[in-house]
Amino acid sequence: MSSKKSVFAKGYSFKKLFFIFVIGSIIGVFYEQILNLVKIYFATGDIVWELRRGVLYGPFNPLYGLGAVLVVYLLARPNYSNIKTFIYGGLLGGFIEYSISLLQEIFTHTTSWD
Repeated sequence: MSSKKSVFAKGYSFKKLFFIFVIGSIIGVFYEQILNLVKIYFATGDIVWELRRGVLYGPFNPLYGLGAVLVVYLLARPNYSNIKTFIYGGLLGGFIEYSISLLQEIFTHTTSWD
């Protein structure tokens, strides 16, 4: 018996990052809708499933996909401890969120959240 470990899908390619982008884009939309459903339920007692569409049809938001790709690409490669990954992930997520908000305010002169 060999002690050699077989590694499944080692490394990052465009194809893998694209799939992470697509999956992150879809999961992010459903996650946001579920959080909104819970918020409305606790506020009013009603179950309301709101459809929040951006510029694309269907449950797909490319900003969530971009965030997922950046987080995976920047945090999964180095061998960080769990606490460092958590802290860096929070900082990176906050930076991405703030940057997108700032770009929206500069280019469209609108605010989606504050």
